[in-house]
Amino acid sequence: MATEALEQAEYFYERMMETLKIPSEFRFNTNAFIMSGRNVTRVLQKEFSNNAKFQTWYSQKQEKMGKEGLMDFFEEARNMSVKERPLRPATSAYIRQWAIKRLPEDVKNARFVLTEEGQAFWITKNEEGKEEQIHTSEFDNEITLQYYFVNPQPPQTFRNLQVIEL
Repeated sequence: MATEALEQAEYFYERMMETLKIPSEFRFNTNAFIMSGRNVTRVLQKEFSNNAKFQTWYSQKQEKMGKEGLMDFFEEARNMSVKERPLRPATSAYIRQWAIKRLPEDVKNARFVLTEEGQAFWITKNEEGKEEQIHTSEFDNEITLQYYFVNPQPPQTFRNLQVIEL
């Protein structure tokens, strides 16, 4: 049981990494990872509840995890995701070295937009004056999205780590 729970958490972690450039899918996989990852310790406790060596080992690990605060974050994040609303990691974007191929010559009229979901677009107007969205991945050489949690906040020790960066 514990092995399967861990494999499930690993699966969703891998899906998170594969969907970093697709913010909506990244969010879905993040929520699934947090829920399945948090369940690993519960399955371990249930599976090995009658094993004295495990109980001794696990109580030491619980003490260490409690001091770090990371498990509290995962528990709060899981509870929020399951009982209140899906988690929405915040996104910041940094674009370097863009090569503009499809934008009109007068780029002063083009706007850069980062949506609430973390999608990055250039907004231009076509010949009829209608706005068009051009996804940055169509012409930008490099775009970096960083995800971070505002609510719930991870423990202070983990707040400034760039855990997930493209």
